[in-house]
Amino acid sequence: SASTPRLHSLLLVGAGGGVQPGGTGTTALASHAAAEASVNGHADFVRFITALDILTAEGGGGDEARATALVEKFSEAREMSRSLLVLDDIDQICSGSGAQGYSTTMISTLRALLRTPPPSTNVAKAGGQSSGAKDGKSVHIIATTSRPDAACSVLRDVFVETIVVPLLDAESVE
Repeated sequence: SASTPRLHSLLLVGAGGGVQPGGTGTTALASHAAAEASVNGHADFVRFITALDILTAEGGGGDEARATALVEKFSEAREMSRSLLVLDDIDQICSGSGAQGYSTTMISTLRALLRTPPPSTNVAKAGGQSSGAKDGKSVHIIATTSRPDAACSVLRDVFVETIVVPLLDAESVE
């Protein structure tokens, strides 16, 4: 029997340690994971989404337009059988004037997207049985942020799993 469609979300939080924000290695780690998933056949569709992708959506950069752009990116991934989305600098994607500097609209949209599994690939057959992809559909989300406070913020509650990543260099990412 076919598996139930799956959605898994992971937040990578850079522990920082440097004087300048950013440069913690979370984007490099997510890039490496995405490349490995693609090369090893774990993902048919891999897409990086940045704040610029969301801010340049049609209709300007208002919260509703940004939320619509995010929904469109997720919809595209949900159409594929095994997808991986990397939401790079999720703190910037969801920035706004709400709690802890995040847009209430963007956080609500992200929360809804991360709680909605991909559609089933099952097709009903005569007799009530179903057939579908052997492994079922899956959408995996890796979000990155270099803001150490994100491990204890609104974002942490949105994702299934949060991992605080120590400062990484090129060798550590491998």
